[in-house]
Amino acid sequence: MNKSVITGVALITIGIIFLLPNFAELSLQQVWPVLMLGPGILFFVSFLADKKSYGLLMPGSILTTYGLLFLYCTIFGWYWMEVLWPFFLVGPGIGFCLMYYFGKKEAALLVPGVIFTLLGMIFLLNST
Repeated sequence: MNKSVITGVALITIGIIFLLPNFAELSLQQVWPVLMLGPGILFFVSFLADKKSYGLLMPGSILTTYGLLFLYCTIFGWYWMEVLWPFFLVGPGIGFCLMYYFGKKEAALLVPGVIFTLLGMIFLLNST
């Protein structure tokens, strides 16, 4: 995918985010997690355009996971962070696992991916 297309989509997305409060009863305080979620998805789209650049999967997974987490907490209440904090470990864990799966099959990527993801899941199960 051409870099100018990605830049254009990013600028249009940011414009839509800033226009939303004019058309709906939303404020920037409610939709700010989309500013993390959007670039995270763009990292995944960029990877799909050039599958050799598997390094884009790490920031994509972190920004997407954290953006979804913050969006959930913004909608349903920040008290959920007390239970959902293990996703701060799961985001990079997923990134390492995706980099291993779609990139070079190096143990240096898989080991931290499995450790972060499993620790996050264990903490998540223990906090509920």
